[in-house]
Amino acid sequence: MDADVLLSLSQDHRHTQQALIEELTRQRDELRGELGDYKRRLEAAEQRDRDAEAHMRLLEAQLARESALRTEVQRQRDEYLAERDELKTERDAYRQRHDQAEQHRHQAEARSQELATELARQKENDAGPLVPKTIVWSGGLYYGTVQDGKPHGSGVLRTLDGSRKVYEGDWMAGCRQGTGTAYWSNGGARKGQWASGQMVGEGRADKMPLGGGTTYTGPLLAGKPHGHGTSYHQNGNKLYEGQWENGQRYGILFDGQWNKGFAPEGTFYPSYSQQHDYGGPPAWVPSSMTPTYPYHTP
Repeated sequence: MDADVLLSLSQDHRHTQQALIEELTRQRDELRGELGDYKRRLEAAEQRDRDAEAHMRLLEAQLARESALRTEVQRQRDEYLAERDELKTERDAYRQRHDQAEQHRHQAEARSQELATELARQKENDAGPLVPKTIVWSGGLYYGTVQDGKPHGSGVLRTLDGSRKVYEGDWMAGCRQGTGTAYWSNGGARKGQWASGQMVGEGRADKMPLGGGTTYTGPLLAGKPHGHGTSYHQNGNKLYEGQWENGQRYGILFDGQWNKGFAPEGTFYPSYSQQHDYGGPPAWVPSSMTPTYPYHTP
């Protein structure tokens, strides 16, 4: 082979090696670039992982604070409930003591009236025996013992025509004093202790007029409905049954709430099946305080 051919082959070989070196260099640079990109992505992922861990620790701390807050709220709630129960117990004990004191007071008042009546009778005996007489007194006809021209001792007051009783019982100096029973024109009556012409202490009423044709039957205190009693409509149907205090209703009236004798809201249902003949609320209930009434009229 001549020298020219060898020279040509040598040059081609060098050219091929150079191209191969350049290709390898290019691939190396590409790999370095990819490796750098991978490193940057790895660093970003590691940073996100660190941020996630920090956020997780923050959430755990917040959860711990909320748990402690819930525990504190529950503790305070338990303390409040315990204090409320203690106050309820104290309130119930106070109510019991108050009721007992009221009962003792009423008994003492009744006993005081009995003693006053007995003392008056003793004074009468000291002054001499009383003679039963019939006199006109307080718009009626009185028959009983009399002193100084006045009912004194025991006697009965009737209407002037004598058709019905007005009062029967003890008297002192022309006033109802002691134990006695007063009668109304509707046939009702109230019995109890009297002083200076007025009922005092505990008593009992039957068909006591309340106005508007309604009546009351039940216990009295100082002449007023007090305790568990019942009011009736003029046709005899039950109107209300429950607690009374100082002459006024206290408690639930069917679907409404009574307070101090008035029903500011609620629905009244008569407790009998035939409702068509019910004419309306009692006359003593103010129109501004009257609840809704589902009356049925023909």
